[in-house]
Amino acid sequence: LHLALTSGLYDFTGGTILAALGVLLFFAWYLLYGKRRTNEHTGLKICMIFYIGFWLTTLIYGGMMWPFYHWPIALMTIIVFSGIVTSNARKFIWIMAVPFIVIMLFRQVNTVRDSYAFSDASSVSWKLYRTIGENSIKQQRGDTGYFVFNTDLVGYTVRYAVEYAGMKNSVDALYNTKKENTFLIELPVSDPGLDFEWWRKNMVRITKKPQKITHYPSDIRVYHYTLNRIEQNIVTDDSLTNNLLFR
Repeated sequence: LHLALTSGLYDFTGGTILAALGVLLFFAWYLLYGKRRTNEHTGLKICMIFYIGFWLTTLIYGGMMWPFYHWPIALMTIIVFSGIVTSNARKFIWIMAVPFIVIMLFRQVNTVRDSYAFSDASSVSWKLYRTIGENSIKQQRGDTGYFVFNTDLVGYTVRYAVEYAGMKNSVDALYNTKKENTFLIELPVSDPGLDFEWWRKNMVRITKKPQKITHYPSDIRVYHYTLNRIEQNIVTDDSLTNNLLFR
C-alpha cells in the first residue's frame, strides 16, 4: 500500500502520500461523475483496473518490490492523464492539471540540478567508478591486478569500471589476482562484521604498506601496491569469488 501511494505515483506526487490520495480521489471522481462513453473515461477505467489490480496481486508476494516491477504500470496513469487534459473535457480540468504540470516541471529542473551534484560524487555514480578505474589503470604497463572490498564481495560496481578502463587503455585488469601493480579498492560497507584490514591481511594476504593511497568521494579508497615476485606468488584465500562474472 505504501509503495502504491508513493513510488507507484511518483511522477505525479514526488512520493507524497497526501498528494497521491488527491490524485486517486480525482481519478475516482472523474470515473463517477465525468462524461461517460468517451475514450478518456474508458481509458481511465482500464488504467485504474490495471493499477489497483496490480497492487492487489502483490499482496500474495512476500519478497521485496523493486521499482522496475511496477514502473510500467505507473506509466499507464501518465498516458491516461495526458489524454484527459488534451481532450474536450470540461475546462476546469485544466485548473486541476496545471498544479501537476508545474510540479512535474519543477521536479525535472531539480533532477537536472541533482544529477550534476550526483555525478562523480555519489557512491552509485558511474562517472565516479569510471574515474577510479581510469586513474588506477591508465598509467600502468602490462597486466594489473585488483581486489575489491565491498558488502557485495563480488564487487560488480567497480569491476565494470576497472575492466572498461583496462579495455580502453589496452591493459589486462585481472580481478582477484596479484601482479606487480596491484590495487585494493575499499568501498564503505554496511555490515559491521566486515573489516578491510582483516580482509587485506587474511584473504588477499598483502601485509606491506601501500605505495600510494588515493581518496575518493563517498569514503572510497584505492591502495596501490608494487609487489615483487615472492609477494605475487603468495596465494590468496580460496573463498574470494572469481567465477561469477557480470550478472
